[in-house]
Amino acid sequence: MLNVYCRPNNKGSWEDAQAVHGITPLMVANAVLDILSKADKVIAYNAAFEDSYLKAYGIEVDPEKWIDPMIMFAEIYGEWNERRGSYKWQSLTKCATYYGYEFKAHDSLEDVKATLYCYKKNGRGHRKEKEEMLIGGKEYKTGQRIKVINAKSILHYKYGMTRDCNKDMTGITGVITAESTYDEYARANLRVDEPYSEHYRNGMTRLFCDDEIELLEE
Repeated sequence: MLNVYCRPNNKGSWEDAQAVHGITPLMVANAVLDILSKADKVIAYNAAFEDSYLKAYGIEVDPEKWIDPMIMFAEIYGEWNERRGSYKWQSLTKCATYYGYEFKAHDSLEDVKATLYCYKKNGRGHRKEKEEMLIGGKEYKTGQRIKVINAKSILHYKYGMTRDCNKDMTGITGVITAESTYDEYARANLRVDEPYSEHYRNGMTRLFCDDEIELLEE
């Protein structure tokens, strides 16, 4: 675990933020976080948000390294968002409270400890152990034919699966061949009817928990 303050490039003071987290300009130091390139996994609560800040500073993290406990917890908490057609993302504070963990929010080290705790608690043990699983709030089982209505880009981009997942995957049809055990986000392996992307010429792809699908009649 790395715990170090970094001096921002474009600001010499931050009065409003300082009132929240108590970090003064004198407390920060210049640091290069090359540890990210050496890490096997990079765990962050709301990983897309953190990734955007890193990219703004010219730091690129391999998309396959990102693990986001926020997305994992959304399904566990189970608050469905009808408008978005996916599980609502919950704050780190709510996730930690759910697991009975107390911490001082807006302190970077405390946030990291809470994120790691929540990540471990999320785990595989909280996935539904039954034949039918949920994709985008809909149940499926192996052998069913489905159509992809919307491929949620945050998950597909996370694994570098396609350069433009919504363009590539939306509208494809296929048969669910097995439950995917790739990680906490993946739900099923899908044998597509026709190749849909130069990145997936073998006719197989994955479905993730936030993908929107439509079950087709046999």
